[in-house]
Parts: sequence; structure tokens; C-alpha cells
Amino acid sequence: IELLIEGELKRRRIPYKKQVLIEMISMVDFLLPSQIIIQCDGEYWHGKKIVKNRDWNQDFLLNFKGYEVFRLKESEILKSPTKSISRIMRKINV
Repeated sequence: IELLIEGELKRRRIPYKKQVLIEMISMVDFLLPSQIIIQCDGEYWHGKKIVKNRDWNQDFLLNFKGYEVFRLKESEILKSPTKSISRIMRKINV
């Protein structure tokens, strides 16, 4: 699922860094300019309660530090990586 999102970011020429450790809080899937984070969540792993709680805590800390976090579900990405990225771009007005 990360490769699908990476392909869409490349296709749109959106600059990004992949697998970035942010302030010892979280290893994020993609870091875009203006402190935008994209996390690609596999539904098996990220559907577990303990992982959901960890994700929520990480997102809270990252938001507090000024990052905007977008979580994309596996089913959403598989259905259409293009629509997944379009939704984020509309929210950040790019």
C-alpha cells in the first residue's frame, strides 16, 4: 500500500521523504513539505485496539508539535490511491 501511495506522490511530483523518524515520536510513512504526514495503515495490524491507541497517541503528539497527520486505510488505498491523495490535497489546499 505504501508503494501505491509513493507512486501517486511521484506521479503528481509532490516532494516527500519516506520512513522518517519524527522527534522520537513515530516513524512515519511519508513526510511532505509543511509538516504534512501520511500514514498508510494496513487494516489487520492497525485494526487492533492496542495499535489504534498507539496511533492515536502518536497523532496527538505530532499534532501538538505542529504536524498534520493523515491516515489512509488499506482498503481506501487499494480502491484508489489517486482518490486517497486527492482527498488529502483538497484538505491542505494544494
